[in-house]
Amino acid sequence: YMKPHLRQSTFEDYEIICRVHLKPALGKCRLRKLWTADIQKLYREKLEGGLSARRVQLIHIVLRAALAQAVKEGLLPANPAAATKPPKPEHKEAAYLSPEQLEKFLKAASQSELYPAYLTMVGTGLRCGETLGLRWEDVDLEAGTLRVTRSLVCTKQGLRFESPKTKKGARLIPLPQEVVQALKQHRVRQNEVRLALGAVWQDHGLVFPGPFGKPRNPRAFRSHFKRLLKKAGLPDM
Repeated sequence: YMKPHLRQSTFEDYEIICRVHLKPALGKCRLRKLWTADIQKLYREKLEGGLSARRVQLIHIVLRAALAQAVKEGLLPANPAAATKPPKPEHKEAAYLSPEQLEKFLKAASQSELYPAYLTMVGTGLRCGETLGLRWEDVDLEAGTLRVTRSLVCTKQGLRFESPKTKKGARLIPLPQEVVQALKQHRVRQNEVRLALGAVWQDHGLVFPGPFGKPRNPRAFRSHFKRLLKKAGLPDM
């Protein structure tokens, strides 16, 4: 019942939670014989089995929503998940490049075709999927801004463009002058490649496409990033 209301990537995550965690543990239990204690026990066992607190919290979110729907449909008098206490994820400080490390990284990336993409991420704070989802129509090099309108994600159905999860996610970002100059040069080079390839080029209007103009796989992009970290002698992060 949630599929029409979820992004494809979110739906697939829900499906994994149901198939891997909920059905094996609770699938044979009749709804009216499912007690709060059974659910609390599931959370404890998942934590003891090595699952992160964040993942167990997601299990709770999916189960509670499903049981709330069962209550709405008259299949249950009350939601047994509502009285449980799911674990609270610990706040972890994000690992990030220091100015000195950033200089090393950009030097290692300088000869890569993806250098303009990395420089754009550094100058704007864009996520990987947001960067790979950028179209030239989202970028105003004269005004020195770019607009985030979508993100490129990997799903079971292949690569998909998805809208930001929240209104905050759709935003207008100023571009540092160094990024503007790099993007201008990048667009010239891209146009030269596009003209050279002719009909082979698949024009999706992307700023940072893969070979032949098609969307670039975010997983391949992240792997490339990891290789550059290693090349620069930097820790994996």
